[in-house]
Amino acid sequence: MKKFVKILTLILFSPILFLSGCIFPTYDDDSNDSGVEGIAGYKVCYKNETYTLDNTFELYSQFVLQELYVNFGVVSDQNKSLLSEHPLSTNPKNYDRIRVQVLEDDSISNTAWKWTFARSLLGAESLTESTETVEYYSSQVRQEIYLNEFLNTYTTALEIVCIQIAMGETPYTYTIQTSETTQNTSVFAGTVEVNDQDKTLLQEVKTRFSQTADYVGLTAENIETLKSYILTNIIGDTITNTYNKIYFQTGVKTYQNILDSILALSPSTLSKSILTPYPTAYVKDITDSSFNLGKDDDFSHIQSLEYQSFVIMPSEESSFGLLMFKIESEYDISITIHTYFVENNTRTTLETQTVSITGSSHIPGETFATNMPLGTIDEFENAGTLKADSEKIINNQNGNNIYYTQTDSNIAVLDENKISNNYVEIAFEINKTTDREYWPFKVAIQGFM
Repeated sequence: MKKFVKILTLILFSPILFLSGCIFPTYDDDSNDSGVEGIAGYKVCYKNETYTLDNTFELYSQFVLQELYVNFGVVSDQNKSLLSEHPLSTNPKNYDRIRVQVLEDDSISNTAWKWTFARSLLGAESLTESTETVEYYSSQVRQEIYLNEFLNTYTTALEIVCIQIAMGETPYTYTIQTSETTQNTSVFAGTVEVNDQDKTLLQEVKTRFSQTADYVGLTAENIETLKSYILTNIIGDTITNTYNKIYFQTGVKTYQNILDSILALSPSTLSKSILTPYPTAYVKDITDSSFNLGKDDDFSHIQSLEYQSFVIMPSEESSFGLLMFKIESEYDISITIHTYFVENNTRTTLETQTVSITGSSHIPGETFATNMPLGTIDEFENAGTLKADSEKIINNQNGNNIYYTQTDSNIAVLDENKISNNYVEIAFEINKTTDREYWPFKVAIQGFM
């Protein structure tokens, strides 16, 4: 850090360096000048205090349940599956496994999955003899009744489970109550009914997610947790230990085999695969001088946010030696700052430094500096859904989630594989304590050299 202070001192007191091209922007709220010649702006990524979750987990839950239905329920309805190979539709032992089991001697056992529904469901009743199974479930009407009952009963329950897994929570284990008399199935988490009119439990889980979650999607570790949950709490050990043969053209597979195939896929309804999570963050292109440090170290115009990263967006091919900036925080905060250079879709770390900020309303703080890459930085190609003239949430519905990913420390950054030009990105990894969930601070650009 001392070397940066020395460099800054030389810049401030040496007219020769000013003439050599050092740029020091100042904030002027009466001016539309960007403050830095050749810089079109900054693509700034940050967390707000809350994040509004879209329907990503809902769509994924419907996808998983539909795959369970078409591989273990009505296997003749294979057009609803994304798997390349399906259980034999001519073998009655493959049918209706969610509610009953066809045994080796073709007799039927009423042993059901934990997540089941009424066997007497009107229009899709379970059979008592296996000989009629294939013909019975070839009916499109029965296929739709069966699927709709399964989805309507369990989509919200599975959505909650997926959200909890993504948050790192232990997912609920539900109690299922099925009435053959009323043909109704109820799902409870403790005493709370999951499918109540207001979806109370789902909203509670979404609220926790909005305040604490780092990403939307499921990591490889999350998928393993989900697989275990499905085997244990949706299907159940009674089934997987006793009736674990599913018949294919190529031989016999197990529940575990088929789940591995299902959970390796993502529904086509999602802009980005559920298996490549995107950050719970927002993005905004700051193209005026409002991200620049004001005169006399003025931070008053800078938003206090939990900054994740920002990308320098030159308006033309440019070259810089150093970027200088200041940070202000209401709280004592320690931040590890990473400077990345992305070239040919490859991310390289130029520099990593940890800074500590003493919380106050305003103290003219130390200037921090970071090295820029040797050579030139491209004009930044900022168009389409990548562009964010005003604040945009990163999510599946507006489609900009395809451009964002996370570091190993769950910091939101651009996905280098989705950006064609080279660029510099500064990322802020907050060394958080348990004092709070949300850690806002201010960062302001002081100058380039």
